[in-house]
Amino acid sequence: MPQTVGKYDGLGDPEDHLNLFKRAREVACWPMPLWCKMFVQTLVGVARVWWDSLPIGEIDSFEDLESKFILQFSQQRRHTKDQNELLHIRRRDNETVESFIARFNKESLAIPGVTNDLACGAFLQGVN
Repeated sequence: MPQTVGKYDGLGDPEDHLNLFKRAREVACWPMPLWCKMFVQTLVGVARVWWDSLPIGEIDSFEDLESKFILQFSQQRRHTKDQNELLHIRRRDNETVESFIARFNKESLAIPGVTNDLACGAFLQGVN
């Protein structure tokens, strides 16, 4: 198993883990019957407990495993933020301007489609 795939413990975004696994299987050219067996080797913690609790014969294909995996860990999916959330980033009491700039930049990168005008306006509003 390539190290880039890593282990999934049920706490991260399941789609991120699946995407990494799919890229690895494409590069390695694993045959289809091997996909499920290889995927299970990436599960640890609560994800492995979930897998071990599935009744024998519950999974018919990798696509079936994929949909059940996403359904089980869907609460861990990363949700896209709305651009309006940028306007709620405020400088905290006793936060330095440098710390606020770093935090503002990090949080604004997680919001798709932010224009320079919106970012500048939200920053000026939040820094005061």
